[in-house]
Amino acid sequence: MTLEPARKATPVELSAAVLGALVFLAGLALFAYAGSYARYWSDDYCYGYFVRENSLLPGLWSWYIHLGNRFSTLVPVAVSELFGPRSVSFVPAFILALWLGAWVFFLARLCGALGWQGSRRWLVLLGCVLVYFNVLLAPDRLQSVYWRMGAFHYSLPLALLLLNLGWLAARRQRGPAAGVALGSGLLAFFAGGLSETFAAFQAGLLGLVLAGAWVSFSVIGRAGPAHDRKVETLPPPGGREAMARALGPAGGAFTGALLALAALALAPSNAMRQAVMPPPDNLFDVLTYSLRYALDFTTLSLRAQPLPNLVFAGLAALIAFLAGGELAGRVPLRTALAGAAVALGSGFVLVVCCMAPSAYGALLYPPDRALMTARFAFLLGLGGAAVFAGLAARRAVPQPRWSALRTLAALLLLAGCIYPLRALPAQRAEISVLSLKAARWDGRDAQIRAQAGAGVRAVQVQETDVVQGLEDLGPDPAGWVNGCAARYYQVDSITANPQ
Repeated sequence: MTLEPARKATPVELSAAVLGALVFLAGLALFAYAGSYARYWSDDYCYGYFVRENSLLPGLWSWYIHLGNRFSTLVPVAVSELFGPRSVSFVPAFILALWLGAWVFFLARLCGALGWQGSRRWLVLLGCVLVYFNVLLAPDRLQSVYWRMGAFHYSLPLALLLLNLGWLAARRQRGPAAGVALGSGLLAFFAGGLSETFAAFQAGLLGLVLAGAWVSFSVIGRAGPAHDRKVETLPPPGGREAMARALGPAGGAFTGALLALAALALAPSNAMRQAVMPPPDNLFDVLTYSLRYALDFTTLSLRAQPLPNLVFAGLAALIAFLAGGELAGRVPLRTALAGAAVALGSGFVLVVCCMAPSAYGALLYPPDRALMTARFAFLLGLGGAAVFAGLAARRAVPQPRWSALRTLAALLLLAGCIYPLRALPAQRAEISVLSLKAARWDGRDAQIRAQAGAGVRAVQVQETDVVQGLEDLGPDPAGWVNGCAARYYQVDSITANPQ
């Protein structure tokens, strides 16, 4: 089958792409607005005072040795602190914008590496869909998107990974490979240091990328032209030198990911955590529980959220169907169907990787904020399968029926892009709750600062509900949040008295 000639977008397709992107951008803007009511919560106080009291590099080492194994986290915290205490209100918007930009960057570079030069409007729409559903279906949106430390641990590294993958795709045919491998490895190492859950996910994903690239060169690149000389396969065979040039940078990223995992596992500060949550006796239990937790998470995701998963998959498939163009002509039908199955299987494997760190910690199920990474892996597999299904459907459509089906697909896509309107009532309710609790926090913050400014060393405030699901100031001044807050406000103690 020859490559499909490029077709000009119809008005219906153009409307679906542009209006759909605008609707999803508006939905993301509402999430960012809800995040503007974020305040210093829980660990924010601890990281805030530590960054202020320590220079960055010595502080990183001291933190890694004595307090926590997540060796990269102080860097984004230090950058945030440069903009003052209210910077936490802008972190969610920054994370969402970075995440969206990273998706579009990665998709554009991936399509370029595959030789597809389609319209960028489809990539923007697909990026908006991916980010929106990741945030909408977050197991705990407050703790993984709105809360600064949760966002830095679980959402920020996902954007960094996409940027890394996009860079690798862009440099696949260029050099020098050694410099790319080193830079990509350093970025993977830094991102892996933000959390154990992400580090395991990143290592698993990059391992799958390496395995897929090796198969592409070793099997597809050799067998493709002989099997069907009318189908152009990617990447073409190029010998060991071409394989090393392509796999070297990905190997550098994978090495960086493994080194990050090792640094997290070998941190001296782990002794404190393992004294409370000792690891299991053998690694077989870790694997068994990881598989069980991954199956539970996947099953619950499908049963509890059938409509949003169906809409998400449908939108991804329709975008691929309409935008596939010449790319669909390069992917044989069997390959597309096999790709859908591989995407689903890979997604499940990555969910298992996300479960492994918590399973290693006393065989525990991950907290909801850590499941943000698992949600990303789940939607990555589901979305990848949907894209392959859309390409397969495009290739299977007979030419005489293409025009009518093309219009129908655009109309279905336009209808699916209305889905964010369904979430508006829940978003408004979320904003209302967050704004009320932010007002309470602001009042308490003003009281603490007023007392500290007047020279009061033992600050007394009323206990109030300022955040849901996270520990906060309580009546015990020796509590860890009270202690961190006292050091942050530079007083001796803070007591939140019950009303």
